[in-house]
Amino acid sequence: MLNVYPGSRTEKLLDSQIGNFLSSKLGDKIEVERLINESKLELLPMSDIRGYDTTGLHAGIYITEAQNLDIELMRLALQRIGEDSICILDGDTKAQVDSSLYAGDNNGMKRVSEVFRGNSIYGEVELQNIYRSKIAQLAELM
Repeated sequence: MLNVYPGSRTEKLLDSQIGNFLSSKLGDKIEVERLINESKLELLPMSDIRGYDTTGLHAGIYITEAQNLDIELMRLALQRIGEDSICILDGDTKAQVDSSLYAGDNNGMKRVSEVFRGNSIYGEVELQNIYRSKIAQLAELM
């Protein structure tokens, strides 16, 4: 039996973790929807990335949960980025890798760091502590 959830691709993405994430970063869901309606923001799941090209879009690509991409999928994603665009990878390879498929030598985010580090087009920031709240920080002590 095939389960199909109602709604367009964008509606489904807005109802997922990425919708919550964007709402928290951009103000609220109404602001995210406004940016989408004005063609200033496009949500694209990794499953739809093959064949996509940002050349000419002057785009900022933000890949969340990048620690959960293997090397092949990370390569595919980065090969979509044109000369006039930038890319931000966001992830935690030390504590948030969700599957052994993405761990160790097969982790795409780690491989990006190894290959791109030292190149003038690349920068990397490693935050020592990231907590959603004081409660989350205290929960770390449990």
